[in-house]
Amino acid sequence: MKQILQEFEHILRLREFISTGDKLRQKQAYNEVKESLGNEYVDNIDEKILRWISATKAEYFLDKKSVETYFEAKMLYRDGFFRGCISVCRTICEMVCYEILTAIDHPFGDLNAIEQESYSPLLKFIAFPKTISKTDFNEKILKLIPDGDEKNFFKSSFTLQKDKYILKNENGKTSKNLNRLFAVLKLADHKAIDNFSSDSFQFLNDIYDLGSDYIHGRKTTDQEKDALLSIDRVGFVLFELYGVNGINEFIGSVVISAYSRFPQIHTGINFMTEFFSTPEAALKASRYDSKEPNDK
Repeated sequence: MKQILQEFEHILRLREFISTGDKLRQKQAYNEVKESLGNEYVDNIDEKILRWISATKAEYFLDKKSVETYFEAKMLYRDGFFRGCISVCRTICEMVCYEILTAIDHPFGDLNAIEQESYSPLLKFIAFPKTISKTDFNEKILKLIPDGDEKNFFKSSFTLQKDKYILKNENGKTSKNLNRLFAVLKLADHKAIDNFSSDSFQFLNDIYDLGSDYIHGRKTTDQEKDALLSIDRVGFVLFELYGVNGINEFIGSVVISAYSRFPQIHTGINFMTEFFSTPEAALKASRYDSKEPNDK
C-alpha cells in the first residue's frame, strides 16, 4: 500500500494563523505545538541522556570549527538523528583536512581550490611523510624496493636537502601518484606518517566512506550503531589533534561551554566561562579526564 508522509499538522495551522493575523487561534495553535514538543522531549529524555553519555569521552578541546561541528554532530546523535550525525561526521573529516592544509605547504591552491578537490588526495597528501632522513630514505626504503621503476619514481618524487629528502609537492597532488608513493612505503614496511597516528588516518578514511554509503543510499540499516561509531572515531581524531592534554594549556585561556555555540537549542544550559591565570587555578577548577575519547 502506498504511504504518504504528512508534515506536523499543528505547525501548518500555526503558520496559517500567523499569516492571517488570527491572534486567538494563533495562541491556541502555538500552545498545542509547545505542548507536543515538550512532551516529545520529556518522553524520550532518558534515551537521549544515555546516548549523550555514550557519545562523550573527553572534556576539553581547542576551539576549532571542526570541534564545534563535532558537538553539533553529538547533539544530532543524542536526539536520534542518526543519518544526520553520520553525514556531519563525514563533513568533519573534510574540515580537518582544510584546517591542516591551511597550516602547511601544499600543491592544492587556496581554500576555494582545496574545496574543489576530492577528499582522498587531500587526506593522503596530509598523511604522507614529506620529510625523510637520508639514511632512512636510502637504507630503509630504496634498498628494500626490488622494482627499478618504482624505485626511480619514488626517488624522483623527492629532492635531497643536506641530510633529508623532501617531497616535491607537485608529485603529491594526484591520487594516482600518492597511491604509488604509499605502495612503495608499504613494500618497505615504512609505517611513519605525518600529522596523524595510523589509527586516526584509518578512522578518517572509514568515517568518510561510511558517510558516503549513507549519503548515496548504499546503506540504510544500523544507523544508530554507525552514528555512534562515527562520532566516537571523530572524537578520537579531534582529541588527538586538538585535545587539551595538560594544565598549562589552561593558563591565559577562557573556557566556555561548547553548547553555548547553539543557543537556539541549549537556551537553558549553564554556559560556564572561566579564565585561568595560574596552573593552580586551572587544576582546582578542572575536571579534566586525561583518557582519550576511544578507550582501547
